[in-house]
Amino acid sequence: MRSRVGLYFGTKGISVIESQGRKIVNQIHIATDKLGAGEFDDKVPEDVKIVALVRDELRKRKIEGSDMTVILPGKDLIIRSFEMPVLPKEELLSAINFEAKKYIPFRAEDLIFDFQLKFDRATRRNQILFFGIKKEILDKYMSVIGQLGMKLSTVEYSAFSLLRLSGAVGVKPKGVVGVTYVDLEEETNFMVLEDGFPLFSRDIDLTFGLRPEEIQSGLPVNTLLDKLKGEIRISLDYYRRKFPTKQLDKVILLANPVYKADIEKACQDLGAPMEFADAAKYFSKDIPYSMGEVKAYSASLLGTIKSSVNLDFLVAKEKALTTAETETGKDILFTPETVRVDPRSLILGVLIIAATIMFSSYQAVPLKKELDDTISRRVKVADLSPTAPLAELEITSSEYREKLSKLENALKQEVYLTPELSVIPALLPKGAWLVDFTFRQDQQGIELVLKGQAFLDDRDKEFEVINTLSANIKNSPVFSKAFSDINISFDRSKAGEYDVTNFTIFCKKEKNKQ
Repeated sequence: MRSRVGLYFGTKGISVIESQGRKIVNQIHIATDKLGAGEFDDKVPEDVKIVALVRDELRKRKIEGSDMTVILPGKDLIIRSFEMPVLPKEELLSAINFEAKKYIPFRAEDLIFDFQLKFDRATRRNQILFFGIKKEILDKYMSVIGQLGMKLSTVEYSAFSLLRLSGAVGVKPKGVVGVTYVDLEEETNFMVLEDGFPLFSRDIDLTFGLRPEEIQSGLPVNTLLDKLKGEIRISLDYYRRKFPTKQLDKVILLANPVYKADIEKACQDLGAPMEFADAAKYFSKDIPYSMGEVKAYSASLLGTIKSSVNLDFLVAKEKALTTAETETGKDILFTPETVRVDPRSLILGVLIIAATIMFSSYQAVPLKKELDDTISRRVKVADLSPTAPLAELEITSSEYREKLSKLENALKQEVYLTPELSVIPALLPKGAWLVDFTFRQDQQGIELVLKGQAFLDDRDKEFEVINTLSANIKNSPVFSKAFSDINISFDRSKAGEYDVTNFTIFCKKEKNKQ
């Protein structure tokens, strides 16, 4: 069986995996620190160092002549997903180009890009998955691989490459599922898939914002886990705002099993069911397990396991070259040497063209006047030119409809507490008062917590007043309509030189009881 090599250019090192089928036959990791080792002169370019180190390791392991899949970290790429109306094929590419320019911080001509789409039956719109890379960055990677003497077959984004391995470790393709590829030292990837198609993708560097001396000294695992928890929470919040109708079924965590208990503990209160997946069984125990090796292994599975995402920078580059050649070819179809012109035909042709233009201009005057008048009366919209083409108008109109829909959904789901809070003064018996209240609304339901104190210089009377307040709230039509469970707890404490009774009233209503 012919072997295949996966190579991952990570942020902390280079990982290489050679596999036959699903079996790993060679495993290599080259730390970034080696690029600065004493065997290289400081003036040697980094590309030359990488080629020398990787080629040396490939020779030691006798890896040669195999097809190679290269995967790149998210820091070098632009990955975006957005919705678009269903357009004719000939208009789709222009519309995607226009939309993608919003996310490109440089000239579009400097970008190699491609996209994949999925029709959403619920919204009757296309989900667009867009990815791109600067030409100079792609050329740099291809130059390195070219000097290694390997056959380069595919260049992919690391998180999309990992989708090949996801099914083998328990990520089912059906439904809406979050997947987090956790690496406390390398790049962490967070994605949300709908039936295997990425709706949302985000790359996370847990060392971002830290001082170099902190990274070199080695951060405590708890510090990194706290950052991981915060980043996953941010990712979930952003996803839920972008896709309010596509609720997550669960989140799969793929990470080093050494950190399983710590990661599950850190992420247990994020508001989504978490499951842990382990790919360590595929790797040798003699080499340290890391997500760099997992990503390289996923790349080596190209051709063995199918993926729901088929985006390849080599294919994108070939498309760009073909387009450029086609556009250039249009200008060299005819030359003076191949075409002879009769002067009389030329004069006659010029006269016919001139007459046609003059007659067309005469007929177009009323229509142009009416068009100018219509454009002048068009409602002005910020960031939209009055002469904008139809594709741009449709995209803008679609974006406004989407914003209005999200606003209407948010207003429908909003819970107003004005009736409940307005009746509390009438329900409070003499000797009791409120000091604080909090409100929570999430996927589980709603909860109102009232905190207060009572003072009558008699503990029994204070308890009686609090019980009366609890009964008043439970019997209140306003509260009984809004909340299904009302409970109370109380204790004693000092308030200055007086003993007071503190009470807390919990008013809850679970979502399935609404």
